[in-house]
Amino acid sequence: SFFSIFSFCKFFIIFFFFFCFLCWNPKSKSPIHTHGGSQCWAKICQGELKETTYNNEKECKEIEGVELNAGEVTYIDDSIGVHRISNETSKGAVSLHCYSPPIELCTFKCDKSGKIKQGGMVYDTFFGK
Repeated sequence: SFFSIFSFCKFFIIFFFFFCFLCWNPKSKSPIHTHGGSQCWAKICQGELKETTYNNEKECKEIEGVELNAGEVTYIDDSIGVHRISNETSKGAVSLHCYSPPIELCTFKCDKSGKIKQGGMVYDTFFGK
């Protein structure tokens, strides 16, 4: 599953924002994915992550790869392209993501099959409850 790359995830929604802390396992990566029309900010809280941006989820032509260190912030929305976040190190990493409006649907490319899939988001907490 998408979330098997993380050792811990914590989600919460406050008004028009969805926040999640992601603890990245060493040598893990997300699938190449969209943000369903939401804006996405991510702050690296601990460790190092790499963000690779692509033109779209079908062609996956790499546009840019950026190394992100603790304290740095990145931004993406679907008009910029699609992306993948990866932890290419042998140590864990932690990132805080903020989506506005809260992301409801994500399109992603399956690394194993190459197929494009869609998935809806399910939230465990609202307003921290």
